[in-house]
Amino acid sequence: MIGTVLLPLIEIYDFIYSLEAIGPPGVEYNAVDGLLGNLIAAHRFFSTEEMVFERIVVQNQYVIETHIPKLDCLQKRELLVRSILRSHQAAMSERYYLLRLCKTNNCTSSPFQILDSVAHYSFFQRLGTGLYRFPISPMLYLRIRGFVTPSSRQTLVRDEFQTYIQDPVVQERKSAFLKRRSQAKRDARANANVN
Repeated sequence: MIGTVLLPLIEIYDFIYSLEAIGPPGVEYNAVDGLLGNLIAAHRFFSTEEMVFERIVVQNQYVIETHIPKLDCLQKRELLVRSILRSHQAAMSERYYLLRLCKTNNCTSSPFQILDSVAHYSFFQRLGTGLYRFPISPMLYLRIRGFVTPSSRQTLVRDEFQTYIQDPVVQERKSAFLKRRSQAKRDARANANVN
């Protein structure tokens, strides 16, 4: 059709880049498979609201948002471009390695490698960038790089999204999500028993 304007179904005003370990249906993340490289590294871009649903509503985690003012607009744009290119390059073909001396590919190392390719560091901060391999303390890694200080503003995301979390529609979605996940686990166990 000529002259027809299609509007987006959903508008996203902000998003999150994340690398996550994904296993076959019914297999959840575990440290043994993470260490052995038995999981796939999935690069994801999703809305903050979707992150709140997954991490806080479903998994009941406490997520902290740290405000990082150090990057200028051009660096932020370059960070986005490099994140998209990294995701495209990886597709769903890279293994997730929780910890390795070389070629670590985990939820901490991959985002920090992208950040380090864009940010400008002092000599001593550059020395500290070698610590990205161990997924222990991202806040420490940000502090070493000069992105956060003891006075940096941090927000508990749960507090910011209380209305969304309490919404009955969101709670119904949580219930349906948990039922589907339980069914997927049962199906995976049944298929494993058949084989």
